[in-house]
Amino acid sequence: MILKKSILTPFILAVTLVLSIISNANAARNDALEITDISRSASAIEITWSGDYTKYEVFADGKSVYEGSDNSFNHEGLNADTAFEYLIVAFDENNEIVDEAKVETYTTQEKKNKALTAADNSLASIRVSTIYKKDSFRFDWDDIRGIDKYDVYKDHEKIGTIKGSEYSETQLEEGLYEFIGKIEVDDFKKEEIRREAEEKLQRELTPAEEEEVFFENYSIIKSFTPNIGNKNILNDTKEPAFSYVFKCYKSGN
Repeated sequence: MILKKSILTPFILAVTLVLSIISNANAARNDALEITDISRSASAIEITWSGDYTKYEVFADGKSVYEGSDNSFNHEGLNADTAFEYLIVAFDENNEIVDEAKVETYTTQEKKNKALTAADNSLASIRVSTIYKKDSFRFDWDDIRGIDKYDVYKDHEKIGTIKGSEYSETQLEEGLYEFIGKIEVDDFKKEEIRREAEEKLQRELTPAEEEEVFFENYSIIKSFTPNIGNKNILNDTKEPAFSYVFKCYKSGN
């Protein structure tokens, strides 16, 4: 009985070791390529991603601009306030494509209009980046000071509220998205609104009316049109996989 134990123990250890190696290999393969950060300036765009693959290749507007094992790429010497489309492709040890992601983003404006308020400045320069994969997409835009949540509308119907300046979906359906955030006006503006209301209405505003008029709406509109078909993303570099309509406006209630 002791002899059997001594024979079986190495065998069990060997099987356990093999299963562990297979499990670790599968875990590595399941470590999907995900865009983790997009840093933009007037002349450069840096994209960072997660993943543990052998090699990555980056295409900018259909042209290969990087090939290597790093998990980031810094594209320099770009024109200000210009749209760029990137395709990041991950390869395994056999040089086979294992994952892909598309990014549409923009360089920032070179100069901001000093006559605008801080919030207006943010609105004038804001751009929405789109991260696109076969099974998901994500919108990401710069934070606007004073806005910490947005009401989300799809095709003019409210579908929820989000915190922060990022929105994602796993259903690749065409739609027109609108994100509406509110910023409370300052005390000087509130007094001005109260005076105007008293002159016009001959009475003071109710608390409910103040809640309505003491905030200004900021709206971001983005159109998403998936084009995946049966092709992989890499074969579709010449034509964008998504179209966009970008519009920002400010309106007081």
